[in-house]
Amino acid sequence: MCAAFAVAFRSEALAFSCMDAFLSRLLPGIFVDDNSTVLQERLLRLQQLLSFLDPELSAHFFSIGITPNLYAIPWLMTLFAHILPLNLLFQVWDVLLGLHQHSHCVAEKGGPEVLSVLFAVCFLSELRATLIKSNFEQAVAYLTRLPISLDPVVHAALARLPAAFLLIPRSVFRGTTDISSPQD
Repeated sequence: MCAAFAVAFRSEALAFSCMDAFLSRLLPGIFVDDNSTVLQERLLRLQQLLSFLDPELSAHFFSIGITPNLYAIPWLMTLFAHILPLNLLFQVWDVLLGLHQHSHCVAEKGGPEVLSVLFAVCFLSELRATLIKSNFEQAVAYLTRLPISLDPVVHAALARLPAAFLLIPRSVFRGTTDISSPQD
């Protein structure tokens, strides 16, 4: 992530300041001493959202033993900087920042944290034709190496993201402590 900000801004101080603001908005709780709870919550949300938005792919993953911790940790911890070239990465970040300002995101505690997870689900859904035919080893290798041109996949996932964002129940935006407590 640092490299992306260093490329985008000539000033080291400006790059750091923008990265700090970016991380606090879209990755709160990730860059702390113990991020295990936050990371596990996001991986669980990924699994839940995949079940909601692409139940067939989710069921296939379940049947072959694929869980988000096998492929999505670097995606979520770097907001896809780990897998995307800079031109695509900046497009993804632009859309995530735009949706971050959406009234649903602003109104719901936990809204911004869901955005990267939701993009991951849209991304997975765009890869479904290959993944649905894969066994465990093939799926893990495919998701960790992504041996394809990512341009069409990312563009299709970004096109799908706003509609998916509006489809998911607002309760998904709340943290696990909010979900278990009674709501008014």
